[in-house]
Amino acid sequence: MSSPDRESESAAESFEFDQGSDVTPDAWVKEKFTNRYGDERAVLVGDTYEVMIDGGVKEEADWDKTHPDFDGQREEWLVDVDGLEHLAEVAEEKGFTVATATGDDGIDEDSALFNAVDTAEEGDKIEVEYAQKNGKGTNTKSGEITQSSVTFDDTPVLVFVRDDGQTMRVKPDEHGDTGLFSGGYHPFVGAVTVVEIEK
Repeated sequence: MSSPDRESESAAESFEFDQGSDVTPDAWVKEKFTNRYGDERAVLVGDTYEVMIDGGVKEEADWDKTHPDFDGQREEWLVDVDGLEHLAEVAEEKGFTVATATGDDGIDEDSALFNAVDTAEEGDKIEVEYAQKNGKGTNTKSGEITQSSVTFDDTPVLVFVRDDGQTMRVKPDEHGDTGLFSGGYHPFVGAVTVVEIEK
Protein backbone atom coordinates (compact mmCIF):
# COMPACT_ATOMS: atom_id res chain seq x y z
CA MET A 1 0.00 0.00 0.00
CA SER A 2 1.47 3.36 -1.01
CA SER A 3 1.63 6.32 1.32
CA PRO A 4 -0.30 9.55 0.57
CA ASP A 5 3.06 11.21 -0.13
CA ARG A 6 3.86 8.69 -2.84
CA GLU A 7 0.43 9.15 -4.42
CA SER A 8 0.83 12.94 -4.55
CA GLU A 9 4.30 12.55 -6.06
CA SER A 10 2.94 10.37 -8.87
CA ALA A 11 0.29 13.00 -9.68
CA ALA A 12 2.96 15.63 -10.41
CA GLU A 13 4.72 15.75 -13.77
CA SER A 14 8.01 17.58 -14.41
CA PHE A 15 9.24 19.17 -17.64
CA GLU A 16 12.89 20.18 -17.97
CA PHE A 17 14.09 22.94 -20.26
CA ASP A 18 17.47 23.15 -21.98
CA GLN A 19 18.35 26.83 -22.10
CA GLY A 20 21.51 26.14 -24.08
CA SER A 21 24.08 28.86 -23.66
CA ASP A 22 23.71 31.52 -20.97
CA VAL A 23 25.15 34.01 -23.44
CA THR A 24 22.69 36.69 -24.49
CA PRO A 25 23.27 37.50 -28.18
CA ASP A 26 24.37 41.03 -29.09
CA ALA A 27 21.77 41.10 -31.87
CA TRP A 28 18.94 38.81 -32.87
CA VAL A 29 16.17 38.38 -35.44
CA LYS A 30 12.90 39.89 -34.27
CA GLU A 31 10.91 38.86 -37.33
CA LYS A 32 11.13 37.79 -40.96
CA PHE A 33 8.99 39.08 -43.81
CA THR A 34 8.77 39.19 -47.61
CA ASN A 35 9.08 42.70 -49.08
CA ARG A 36 7.19 44.04 -52.09
CA TYR A 37 9.95 42.79 -54.42
CA GLY A 38 9.55 39.21 -53.16
CA ASP A 39 12.79 39.25 -51.13
CA GLU A 40 12.83 37.51 -47.76
CA ARG A 41 14.15 40.00 -45.20
CA ALA A 42 14.98 39.75 -41.50
CA VAL A 43 14.65 42.48 -38.87
CA LEU A 44 17.71 42.62 -36.58
CA VAL A 45 17.35 44.16 -33.13
CA GLY A 46 19.54 44.42 -30.03
CA ASP A 47 22.89 46.24 -29.93
CA THR A 48 22.82 46.52 -33.71
CA TYR A 49 24.72 49.83 -33.98
CA GLU A 50 27.58 48.41 -31.93
CA VAL A 51 27.63 45.21 -34.01
CA MET A 52 27.05 46.59 -37.51
CA ILE A 53 28.84 49.96 -37.35
CA ASP A 54 31.25 50.11 -34.38
CA GLY A 55 32.14 46.44 -34.81
CA GLY A 56 32.60 46.78 -38.56
CA VAL A 57 30.32 43.85 -39.44
CA LYS A 58 28.47 45.86 -42.11
CA GLU A 59 31.77 46.73 -43.83
CA GLU A 60 33.16 43.20 -43.61
CA ALA A 61 30.03 41.26 -44.63
CA ASP A 62 29.45 40.45 -48.30
CA TRP A 63 26.94 43.08 -49.47
CA ASP A 64 25.56 40.81 -52.22
CA LYS A 65 24.70 38.15 -49.63
CA THR A 66 23.19 40.37 -46.94
CA HIS A 67 21.99 43.67 -48.53
CA PRO A 68 22.06 45.42 -45.12
CA ASP A 69 19.84 48.46 -44.76
CA PHE A 70 19.07 50.64 -41.73
CA ASP A 71 15.41 51.54 -41.22
CA GLY A 72 15.65 54.96 -39.57
CA GLN A 73 11.95 55.12 -38.69
CA ARG A 74 12.00 51.82 -36.81
CA GLU A 75 15.68 52.09 -35.80
CA GLU A 76 16.26 48.50 -36.92
CA TRP A 77 18.57 46.80 -39.41
CA LEU A 78 17.12 44.82 -42.31
CA VAL A 79 19.15 42.06 -43.96
CA ASP A 80 18.45 39.23 -46.41
CA VAL A 81 17.33 36.03 -44.69
CA ASP A 82 19.65 34.02 -46.99
CA GLY A 83 22.61 36.03 -45.69
CA LEU A 84 21.93 35.66 -41.97
CA GLU A 85 24.35 32.77 -41.41
CA HIS A 86 27.09 34.65 -43.28
CA LEU A 87 26.41 37.78 -41.19
CA ALA A 88 26.53 35.73 -37.97
CA GLU A 89 29.90 34.23 -38.98
CA VAL A 90 31.39 37.65 -39.72
CA ALA A 91 30.02 38.96 -36.41
CA GLU A 92 31.52 35.99 -34.54
CA GLU A 93 34.95 36.67 -36.07
CA LYS A 94 34.68 40.18 -34.63
CA GLY A 95 33.64 38.98 -31.18
CA PHE A 96 29.86 39.44 -31.45
CA THR A 97 26.98 36.97 -31.26
CA VAL A 98 24.04 37.23 -33.68
CA ALA A 99 21.13 34.80 -33.16
CA THR A 100 19.70 33.97 -36.59
CA ALA A 101 16.50 32.15 -35.55
CA THR A 102 13.31 33.98 -34.68
CA GLY A 103 11.32 32.83 -31.68
CA ASP A 104 9.11 30.75 -34.00
CA ASP A 105 12.12 29.13 -35.69
CA GLY A 106 13.64 28.29 -32.34
CA ILE A 107 10.61 26.43 -30.99
CA ASP A 108 10.66 22.66 -31.37
CA GLU A 109 7.08 21.35 -31.51
CA ASP A 110 8.21 18.37 -29.41
CA SER A 111 9.70 20.70 -26.82
CA ALA A 112 9.01 20.53 -23.11
CA LEU A 113 6.79 23.61 -23.25
CA PHE A 114 4.46 22.08 -25.86
CA ASN A 115 4.34 18.91 -23.76
CA ALA A 116 3.61 20.89 -20.59
CA VAL A 117 0.82 22.84 -22.32
CA ASP A 118 -0.61 19.55 -23.58
CA THR A 119 -0.59 18.10 -20.05
CA ALA A 120 -1.77 21.11 -18.04
CA GLU A 121 -5.40 21.99 -17.43
CA GLU A 122 -7.11 24.94 -15.81
CA GLY A 123 -7.01 24.53 -12.02
CA ASP A 124 -3.81 22.44 -11.94
CA LYS A 125 -1.06 23.55 -9.56
CA ILE A 126 2.20 24.71 -11.14
CA GLU A 127 5.69 25.35 -9.83
CA VAL A 128 8.21 27.06 -12.12
CA GLU A 129 11.94 26.98 -11.43
CA TYR A 130 13.91 29.66 -13.29
CA ALA A 131 17.37 31.18 -13.55
CA GLN A 132 17.18 34.74 -12.24
CA LYS A 133 18.02 37.36 -14.86
CA ASN A 134 20.45 39.05 -12.46
CA GLY A 135 22.59 35.90 -12.52
CA LYS A 136 22.06 35.19 -8.81
CA GLY A 137 21.04 31.54 -9.01
CA THR A 138 17.60 29.99 -9.35
CA ASN A 139 14.23 30.78 -7.80
CA THR A 140 10.71 29.37 -7.98
CA LYS A 141 7.22 30.76 -8.50
CA SER A 142 4.04 28.76 -8.02
CA GLY A 143 0.31 29.14 -8.41
CA GLU A 144 -2.80 27.84 -10.14
CA ILE A 145 -3.04 27.47 -13.92
CA THR A 146 -5.74 29.64 -15.52
CA GLN A 147 -4.80 29.04 -19.17
CA SER A 148 -2.89 26.35 -21.05
CA SER A 149 -2.99 26.85 -24.81
CA VAL A 150 -1.22 27.27 -28.12
CA THR A 151 -1.93 30.70 -29.61
CA PHE A 152 -2.99 31.46 -33.20
CA ASP A 153 0.69 31.82 -34.19
CA ASP A 154 1.63 28.40 -32.71
CA THR A 155 3.16 29.80 -29.52
CA PRO A 156 2.67 27.59 -26.43
CA VAL A 157 1.66 29.54 -23.30
CA LEU A 158 0.98 28.61 -19.68
CA VAL A 159 -0.72 31.30 -17.59
CA PHE A 160 -0.95 30.99 -13.81
CA VAL A 161 -2.03 33.13 -10.86
CA ARG A 162 0.11 33.20 -7.73
CA ASP A 163 -1.36 33.25 -4.20
CA ASP A 164 -0.77 37.03 -4.09
CA GLY A 165 -2.98 37.46 -7.18
CA GLN A 166 -0.14 38.24 -9.62
CA THR A 167 -0.54 36.70 -13.08
CA MET A 168 2.55 35.13 -14.67
CA ARG A 169 3.21 33.50 -18.05
CA VAL A 170 5.54 30.75 -19.21
CA LYS A 171 6.20 31.23 -22.93
CA PRO A 172 9.04 31.51 -25.46
CA ASP A 173 11.17 34.65 -25.36
CA GLU A 174 12.40 36.45 -28.48
CA HIS A 175 15.19 33.87 -28.90
CA GLY A 176 12.85 30.88 -28.73
CA ASP A 177 13.97 29.88 -25.21
CA THR A 178 11.31 29.33 -22.55
CA GLY A 179 11.01 32.27 -20.18
CA LEU A 180 8.94 33.35 -17.19
CA PHE A 181 7.13 36.68 -17.59
CA SER A 182 5.18 38.93 -15.23
CA GLY A 183 2.69 41.63 -16.13
CA GLY A 184 5.04 44.39 -14.99
CA TYR A 185 6.89 47.13 -16.86
CA HIS A 186 9.94 44.84 -17.26
CA PRO A 187 8.07 41.57 -17.79
CA PHE A 188 10.97 39.10 -18.27
CA VAL A 189 11.68 37.41 -14.93
CA GLY A 190 14.14 34.69 -15.99
CA ALA A 191 14.89 31.61 -18.12
CA VAL A 192 12.76 28.61 -17.15
CA THR A 193 14.64 25.44 -16.15
CA VAL A 194 11.87 23.20 -14.77
CA VAL A 195 8.05 23.27 -14.79
CA GLU A 196 6.21 20.93 -12.43
CA ILE A 197 2.46 20.44 -12.88
CA GLU A 198 0.34 18.79 -10.22
CA LYS A 199 -3.15 17.55 -11.07
